[in-house]
Amino acid sequence: MYPYLKRLEIRPLQEDDKPWIRAKISENWGSTSIVTCGKIYDTTTLPGYVAFDEKKPVGLLCYKMHDDAMEIVVLDCTIAGRGCGTELMYHAEKTAKNNGYRKMKVTTTNDNTNALRFYQKLEYTISAIRIGAITEYRKTLKPEIAIKGFHGIPIRDEIELEKIL
Repeated sequence: MYPYLKRLEIRPLQEDDKPWIRAKISENWGSTSIVTCGKIYDTTTLPGYVAFDEKKPVGLLCYKMHDDAMEIVVLDCTIAGRGCGTELMYHAEKTAKNNGYRKMKVTTTNDNTNALRFYQKLEYTISAIRIGAITEYRKTLKPEIAIKGFHGIPIRDEIELEKIL
């Protein structure tokens, strides 16, 4: 379990959060659509959680339930190093457990070294690497995926991590 931060309030996403979600996701991903594992998800239609700091939204997590696991489709925090992402992940894991799921999955890209570090600290392990997947998604599913990402690293590969609950 992850410790709660007293200043952050986490609650399920609601209809009135959608304008903020649209703006936040579009700003960082070019649209509200997220591609993961070869599928496109509209983040405005997914369940999830939003984090607030003094009544201001500072983070969100959207997920999709599959037959065998809960998949984190997007995790985005405007503040870093304050536990926002950790608390959102804690709530998602709790939801998965409460719904009988025993596995969590999340996907990131080869350039996102911060995400790789973050998820591994939360005891997620790399379960798949899809070489060239992002390059293919850019051609066939979502052309607005950036060519270069964090630290100027070309975005090419998809890395899947999972955790047994």
